[in-house]
Amino acid sequence: MSQLFERIDTVFLQVKSLDEALPWYQEVLGFELRWRHGSHAALNVAETPLTLWEPEPGQPHTPHPYLAFNFYVKDIRALESILQERGVETEPIRDHGDVKTIDFFDPSGNRLSVCSW
Repeated sequence: MSQLFERIDTVFLQVKSLDEALPWYQEVLGFELRWRHGSHAALNVAETPLTLWEPEPGQPHTPHPYLAFNFYVKDIRALESILQERGVETEPIRDHGDVKTIDFFDPSGNRLSVCSW
């Protein structure tokens, strides 16, 4: 059976405020803004964009309750150093055997995770 889909087009993540989140994702994580329209903005992250969106006025922001995705890097220890130099509080690197992960939080309280193998 052939695949029905070619790729994941984007990953969505709710943030409290685009005005607060966008500079952090751009300056701290180095993502380039692809576009912004109303309550949504897409950032370039390799092949799959990350689309941030803020709730409608009066609606609460709820940080993501689980990890729906993770980023990948070749050198997780170098990433840890860079994040900490940029003021990001990281959790300790976890060693899962062949895979290592590190988690941290964005300004909206969303848990973000990075893996390396």
